[in-house]
Amino acid sequence: MMYSLKSLAVVLALALCAFALARPLCLQFMEPDDFARRRKVWVVLTTAAFLAPSLWWFAAVALPLLFWAGRADRHPTALYALVLVTVPPVSVPIPMPFVNQLFELSPSRILALSLLLPAARQLLLQGVDNRRSIAKADLTVLAFGALQIALYFPYESITNTMRRTLMYGLDTYLLYYVFSRGTTQVRAMHDTLASLCVAGFVLVPVIVVEASKGWLLYNEIPGTWGAYDLGVAYLFREGVLRAQGPAGHSLVMGLFFAMAFGLWLYLGNLVTRRHLLIGGILFWVGLIATSSRAPWLVGGLVFATFMLLSPAGRRNFAPVVAALPVALAALAVTPVGERIFALLPFIGTKEQANVDYRQQVAEVCWRLIKQNPLLGDVFAARYMEELRQGQGIIDLVNTYASVGVFNGLIGLTLFVGGFVYPLFRTVIATERSRKIDESACSLGAALSACLIGILLMMATSSFGAAFEQVSWLFAGLCSAYPALVANATLRPAMSVLRPLGGADSAARA
Repeated sequence: MMYSLKSLAVVLALALCAFALARPLCLQFMEPDDFARRRKVWVVLTTAAFLAPSLWWFAAVALPLLFWAGRADRHPTALYALVLVTVPPVSVPIPMPFVNQLFELSPSRILALSLLLPAARQLLLQGVDNRRSIAKADLTVLAFGALQIALYFPYESITNTMRRTLMYGLDTYLLYYVFSRGTTQVRAMHDTLASLCVAGFVLVPVIVVEASKGWLLYNEIPGTWGAYDLGVAYLFREGVLRAQGPAGHSLVMGLFFAMAFGLWLYLGNLVTRRHLLIGGILFWVGLIATSSRAPWLVGGLVFATFMLLSPAGRRNFAPVVAALPVALAALAVTPVGERIFALLPFIGTKEQANVDYRQQVAEVCWRLIKQNPLLGDVFAARYMEELRQGQGIIDLVNTYASVGVFNGLIGLTLFVGGFVYPLFRTVIATERSRKIDESACSLGAALSACLIGILLMMATSSFGAAFEQVSWLFAGLCSAYPALVANATLRPAMSVLRPLGGADSAARA
């Protein structure tokens, strides 16, 4: 308990300082009472996580708290974005008579039950479910879930099929539904994006402390709740701890920072260039501290895509390209730069065994896909023993390979379509708004860049835990963007933003 109290004291001290520094920026995009309430919710959830002896005690605090806060909040999607990565992804089964379990309870499902479910009900009561374009985007998401249920139906009990249906609706479609309908107004969109960035700002100092001190501040929570043996989560790369904060893995934490960086490329331009630069640097500090190579590549891809799609990025593209080699050369001669370049896949010289393993995964999975190309094989894991690692696990480290093996090319097409179709519509809407409203165009560029980054991340990581929630969250945001532009609400709403940085900010706002 003393160890948990020490970690809690450090996390709260760092977080409260970050909240205080971020407050002036936050009030550009959200109301003061919403910000204060969300900050209190974040603090209470974090405190409860460190002090609760089990997930059940945490749920007893979190469920009523989030239900109350969601009803009081103007935009529940913003509250969800702020607290999404607050507690490590731990799950415990909910026992039921006559069956093994109802389902597994986890922090993400607590959020779904207490925040997303009431928000979905409210959206239905408001009659926002009649947008045909969004409904079309839903088809691939629903079809992929239906296919999974149908493939497993012959091999499992009716109760397990019902459980699988409930879990897909709760974990995937409910999240996608709320964000695709709940952010079609610019205030809601700005509030949600800003809240996700605030969550990133708050976690940057936590990640830096973890990496510099070799101390996982949140590691005590899963151990106390019986999720794993203490110390298992300590992963090192070239002698440096791979910081992970409350995300459960350094890859997920790095992806979260990459997404926050992509959104800040848009939001930062609504305040001052100084804040844009400071925020971008902070997110990259967090990215580097995770020592996760895939999120580094995702962050670079997000930046490059935003530069190509946004009006300001295209105007500054040539100077940035010219300055990039100089910046990379300067970084390469520093100790941090040398470590980063040495770790990059294919380019660097360190840990190439991981790259070789990923190539082996791709070869084995492609061989299995060719054996059952259309619908895959739900028992394909029996033929993957050659991929078993020293820890005794088979980690496919590739979302596309995993989906293709178990669901076939039909399942893979439906799964990818749930992201590619919203992305396609967002890119089209972005180009259409280029000559009408530069701010709307930049917003579409940021959302497109983030979703493209997620698609790259899927090629290097397994799909699960917070990674899954972040992915479907951005798919929902991209589905909402064309409706937001069609509503023609961006320009009027932008005019009421309170400027922070004087005349220059006022002109952009």
